[in-house]
Amino acid sequence: MANAAESAHLVRFGDFELDLRTAELCSNGGHIVLQEKPFQILTALLERPGQMVTREELIMRLWPAGTFVDFNLGLNKAVNRLRDALDDTAEQPRFIETFPKRGYRFIYPVESVDPGNGGPNAFTKYRSLSPQPALPMVAARSTGNVSTSKTVLAFIAASILVAVVICLWAVRSPREQSTSIRSIAVLPLESLSGDPSQAYFADGLTDQLITDLSQITGLRVISRTSVMQYKGTRKPLSQITRDLNVDAVVGGTILKSGDQVRITAQLIQSPPERHLWAQSYVGDLSDVLMLQQRVSSDIASRIRSNLSPQEEAKLKQIRPSNPDAYDAYQRGLYFQNQQSGEALQKAVAYYQDALRKDPNYALAYVGLAHSYSELSYRYVLPPRDANERAKIASLKAVKLDPNLAETRTALASIEHDAFEWEAAKTEKELRAAIELNANYAPAHDRLSMLLQEQGRSQDAIQEAKRALEFDPLSINIGTHLADAYYFTRQYKQAIAQRRSVLELHPTASEPNQNLVIDYLADGDLGQFLIQAQRWLEISGEVSGAEAAARLRSLTPADYHEGLQILIQQAKAQRKTSYASAMWIATLYAEDGDREMALTWLAKGYDERDPDILYMQVEPALESLHSDPRFQRLSALIGVVR
Repeated sequence: MANAAESAHLVRFGDFELDLRTAELCSNGGHIVLQEKPFQILTALLERPGQMVTREELIMRLWPAGTFVDFNLGLNKAVNRLRDALDDTAEQPRFIETFPKRGYRFIYPVESVDPGNGGPNAFTKYRSLSPQPALPMVAARSTGNVSTSKTVLAFIAASILVAVVICLWAVRSPREQSTSIRSIAVLPLESLSGDPSQAYFADGLTDQLITDLSQITGLRVISRTSVMQYKGTRKPLSQITRDLNVDAVVGGTILKSGDQVRITAQLIQSPPERHLWAQSYVGDLSDVLMLQQRVSSDIASRIRSNLSPQEEAKLKQIRPSNPDAYDAYQRGLYFQNQQSGEALQKAVAYYQDALRKDPNYALAYVGLAHSYSELSYRYVLPPRDANERAKIASLKAVKLDPNLAETRTALASIEHDAFEWEAAKTEKELRAAIELNANYAPAHDRLSMLLQEQGRSQDAIQEAKRALEFDPLSINIGTHLADAYYFTRQYKQAIAQRRSVLELHPTASEPNQNLVIDYLADGDLGQFLIQAQRWLEISGEVSGAEAAARLRSLTPADYHEGLQILIQQAKAQRKTSYASAMWIATLYAEDGDREMALTWLAKGYDERDPDILYMQVEPALESLHSDPRFQRLSALIGVVR
């Protein structure tokens, strides 16, 4: 095969002959030197004569990731230049047929010429090529049924032609240039359907690729929360890899049309920016789990040539067996990650639908558990009610699949928040989850929170920083690192960390709320009042807008009145939704009202407010530590050290 490939460097169609080594096009004795992009387009079309090559495939091939131009306009111009060279037209095509807004097809019979005897070694009009060797840039791969009618002669000719292009690329970009990849980010896959309602599908496959690649030992994989910050953006690749501190990224597109789906993916290293691999996968929608699995396996093998048997087994797992359940799960995940109360309620409905279609779908139970917990934090459900529902879901998840970091982390978190598990048992379970998947940021984050409530401050800070390595743009993790600084009385560091989170997420509720107390603890009463106004203005609560208006007239000397306004606002909110009892207790303590602070701490315990778990390390409550009522409450929740 190598000798054949070396000799068959000429391709003939009609009056034209193309030299794949020199990019020289000959016609009737004349010579035409093709520009780079028209040559690449022609090469891509000749690799698959008789088949449509999509516009997105050509765009991926012509422009490296991180290049931001008007791709569609650039592609149109390059195709027009190629047509000019071939004396071809779109209206009456002889060589290149156009599929409007979709792609192009080479329609003229193609010969692969053997210069050794001056004649062709194959001649046919191709209808499909499969399987194909993977091309370094973009090579089509189909998982659908391959037509059995194509001739052996056509296959031989196609194989030779593809081999020629592979050899040509190998001369230009030797494989040995690639270096070790120790960290990677899967950027949000782009949906090409043009239907906004299909956004969940691309997001779901992005999430699954992240989950699969996280199984590779020693590879740091950035979590979904961080990579989704780049959805719909056109930032330079160098900036993205710098922001996320990774060696390489995976990018790609998804086109879902009827019962067909096409996934294209590419692996790009930066810096220096260099394409390492690209591939296109086509199949039936019912095969989407297998397609996604093939993408993951191909990327994994490109990153590391030898995977352990355990890693290979994890990559080959398919969950669930029911495609409709998988679709419902993807929709649930899409809404869960929007975080609003309304979106979380939609997520619950989709997860429940997924479980009706596949009662053994462990990850759907995990999503259900997390959604219930978040509904408590968003003040839609009271903590006790939310915890009970979440606990049932997480227990089922672990029973179905105890070897997932997601199920173990969910159960440990929910049982601990419900005051069912003591710290030692929770820590053991979280460390077991990390052992299963060291890339799983929520397990590191939750472990950091557990260490915080125990007063193991330095360990908590280090674990929070570890979680940020996997999810550097996460609101929650960034906020929890700030909490760790706050609980250790490092108020200025807490403020700085919280502000860094708000630079990325200006309207995020939790960091805005906690920054109120950061400023108060640091003694900056003016900023305390300003931040209190800002938090209440973005809270969306009617009582919040009214309270913010009252705060505007206050001066730093009036900060006690400001605390009272915050207390009244929280109590008013509890009449229509939920407000944390721990928050109210903290405000009373800052205002010097010990009795009311203790009353609300007891209420928080009765309601199973998980924030009560931090009562021993909350600086505002330090003056209450000697009170027997505080000590009894501490003993009840098991945080006495």
